[in-house]
Amino acid sequence: MAGETDLKKLLAMMTPELHPGVHVFVTLPPDALAPHSLDPVMLFREREGTTLIVREEEARATGLEAVFPAGW
Repeated sequence: MAGETDLKKLLAMMTPELHPGVHVFVTLPPDALAPHSLDPVMLFREREGTTLIVREEEARATGLEAVFPAGW
């Protein structure tokens, strides 16, 4: 089955949902473990380190430097 490619149809079928709160990116050194209190929405492990997307309050509570505050 081929996917839909008509942009107008795709946009008409969307049902976006705004999640509450502000989400931020935090980066940890390559060998660091994420604090247990974090509940990341996404986690990216790369050679340079681990990047997590978490709620802003969680990052602030753990003292991690947060960047790019955004809605989800």
